[in-house]
Amino acid sequence: MTIEVGYWNIRGLIGGVRLMLEYAGADWNETFYEAHLKENADRKDFTNWDRSEWTNVKATAEFQDGFAFPNLPYLVDGDVRISQSTAMLKYIARKFDIGQKLSDTESWRVDQAADQIVDVRGGFVGLCYGFRTPFAQRETYCENTLKPQLKQLDRYMAGNNFVAGETLSYVDFMFWEILDHMELFDASLFDGLDNIKAFKKRFAELPKIAAYILSDKFMRGPCNNKMASWGGDKELKRTW
Repeated sequence: MTIEVGYWNIRGLIGGVRLMLEYAGADWNETFYEAHLKENADRKDFTNWDRSEWTNVKATAEFQDGFAFPNLPYLVDGDVRISQSTAMLKYIARKFDIGQKLSDTESWRVDQAADQIVDVRGGFVGLCYGFRTPFAQRETYCENTLKPQLKQLDRYMAGNNFVAGETLSYVDFMFWEILDHMELFDASLFDGLDNIKAFKKRFAELPKIAAYILSDKFMRGPCNNKMASWGGDKELKRTW
């Protein structure tokens, strides 16, 4: 049975899910939704973006009755209907037996890192859209907040091939994905972070991941939606 996923036509929160589906060799398909700028409107004002491609679908009985929390991204696998990207990753990991035999130490390493990565990702995405940190303050944010957070994660990866230790798990997919966004934003963020750089290279060289990244299915950009201050275009242009 084909797994169906749906999301905006960006990497955003679903990039790690796509990576895991490809790694698992799953039969999957995706529905993309687009936001459209209203005529003659200021693109920096979030209220000027028409999201009805998604909100009209979300309002249907199929989604209101079929999902506990109808939202993007979502996953449908037969009778299973899930929203929330981390829940989707965990479901795929269980279905395809990825990282399901962790030791106690590996388990708490994964649990702890998953929450930390979500926090770090949230701050970075909040900068890219400007709703948590004004984009004009990016240098201060990167220097005082993001780089120290990445340094902590680099220490966490010391002596480990993957987040759990030696075992690949769902958290590696979400970790690599946001690291790739950050590298595309500013590769110098990883200066001196040899453990993160080694992990990112090691993960990308997994045969199925490497093949996916080189394929037409892989989306390099956009990382964020069109109203973002950075990452809302396929070219991921830097304007500063």
